[in-house]
Amino acid sequence: MAFLYLGGIWYAVVIFGLAVFAYDEWNRLRRIPRLGGLYLIGAFFLFLFFIWASGLLHYHPVFLSLLVLLFMSLPVFTKNRTDVTDIAHVLLGLFYIGLGFSAMLATRLLESGLTLSLLLLLGTWANDTMAYLIGKRWGKNKLWPSISPNKTVEGSLAGVIASLLVSLLFSPFVPISTLELLVVGLLIGMAGQFGDLMESATKRSFQVKDTGWILPGHGGVLDRFDSLLVVFPLVYYILWYS
Repeated sequence: MAFLYLGGIWYAVVIFGLAVFAYDEWNRLRRIPRLGGLYLIGAFFLFLFFIWASGLLHYHPVFLSLLVLLFMSLPVFTKNRTDVTDIAHVLLGLFYIGLGFSAMLATRLLESGLTLSLLLLLGTWANDTMAYLIGKRWGKNKLWPSISPNKTVEGSLAGVIASLLVSLLFSPFVPISTLELLVVGLLIGMAGQFGDLMESATKRSFQVKDTGWILPGHGGVLDRFDSLLVVFPLVYYILWYS
């Protein structure tokens, strides 16, 4: 929270550091070598995501095409020593992590960025907390048992309502209408829970409990930021960037 308040280079460094840890956790799921060319190329483009988010470079759609072509050409340049499934894994992680964390930085750099970032953070945390509490106490109908057996429909609805209420509480402090706030609250509630389900499904596919160890008792960066990695880019690109 202190770095969020400070903003600027301090916040950018912290968010980029978290992105690097998350990128490493993602690649370790598939045991991508840290000093390998595929890993380092992905790390370079992860850095470029943050350069664009900071406004130092202008994003152009052609970049995405060139990025995909570069990754897909690696088997040619390495004489088929690079596995295509490894390439797909790194590329997917690059978009997932790069877009998510860079959107956190881009949101903070907006006018009223501190308040808007707090809205998304508090709305997401309220969503997670209420979904857990209500689901544990009154939940009876499983939401998606094959992916996350403890989540319930009742908890999910409570989480969405909590994010809507938090969004409305920000009405006097943010330069957007009440209708837009309701849209933001709905996006937080739905996208946050979907992000959590995405991460749960990923961990199940790799048969791991946690993606990392950096946060003792809480797993890795991806375990803690899975909801925010969907909430921030979705709200930023749909509502504010447009």
